[in-house]
Amino acid sequence: MGQYNRNRWVSLARISTEITNINLESKRRDFVNQKRYSDLFPSAFFRYTINDHHKFQLSLSRRINRPRNWMIIPFSSFTDERNVFSGNPEIDPSYTNLSELNYNYKISKKLSINPTLYYRGTSDEMEFFVEKQTVTIDNETREVFVSTIANIGQYNAFGLEMGVSYKPFPWWNMYLEFTFNGFKQVGSFRGASFDGEGVLIYGRYNTTISFLDYFKLQVQNNYRGPIETGQYKRKGIYQMNAGLSIDLFNQRGLLTFNINDVFNSGVRKVTSFGSDFTRDLELQNRIRQINLSFSYIFNQNKNKGKKGNQYDNFKIIN
Repeated sequence: MGQYNRNRWVSLARISTEITNINLESKRRDFVNQKRYSDLFPSAFFRYTINDHHKFQLSLSRRINRPRNWMIIPFSSFTDERNVFSGNPEIDPSYTNLSELNYNYKISKKLSINPTLYYRGTSDEMEFFVEKQTVTIDNETREVFVSTIANIGQYNAFGLEMGVSYKPFPWWNMYLEFTFNGFKQVGSFRGASFDGEGVLIYGRYNTTISFLDYFKLQVQNNYRGPIETGQYKRKGIYQMNAGLSIDLFNQRGLLTFNINDVFNSGVRKVTSFGSDFTRDLELQNRIRQINLSFSYIFNQNKNKGKKGNQYDNFKIIN
């Protein structure tokens, strides 16, 4: 790693290496698979500060996205009677070359904006693949949809991320972030084409209101636009989370109330399609949850070590 500072310029460059060895073997020894790979990952950034209100930064890096354990274990598991997932032991990691140009503009003590232009080029992109198969279970023949993970080809993305931070009053913080992501994907797997291109939009708005040093309200809004790529088409998703906290008993007690997915709208509606099928799914990791909790800290002054500090930055929205 090397760093260079000169007047308003700061630059940093470094390189790391990674060596991975994966061995898969069943207890009955009817399956053995080994994966070994190593590579170098350079990165660099250059920052130029005009003054306290204007800063520019250019970042260049090479990154790796490793397959997780559940992606490579080859045994099948039923998610329901018609849908099966099977890991792919032949899956390889994907590699991304990332370039980012960031501009930080502090307009005033209350308002700042942070736009970022980026380009991401990914090889061996990992994507879900689904096909219809006929299987026999307990002497009964049925059709099921079998999904796995595959390296499908090249994925290129370019776009703009914009963050806006605004504090109109000392007791009110707002943060708005949106992303326009243009992408182009080229690849195939088992004869299925994964070619596609389009624009994906993300949005996030968070607000925090604090009163009298003991009352805090937080609201989170998240939006992910629709997308169609490969074998999949997904509709847009919007979700709101909200939470309230009140300090009691000279800040020894904390009463919290939060709602995850206020409108119960965090449902992923996905359509997958192949040459001989179309499948519609509705997936929801967690339905709307309402939580009410109370905590009380004993001997706060005497025993406030590392564990005690966790209450200083308590997040009322999980």
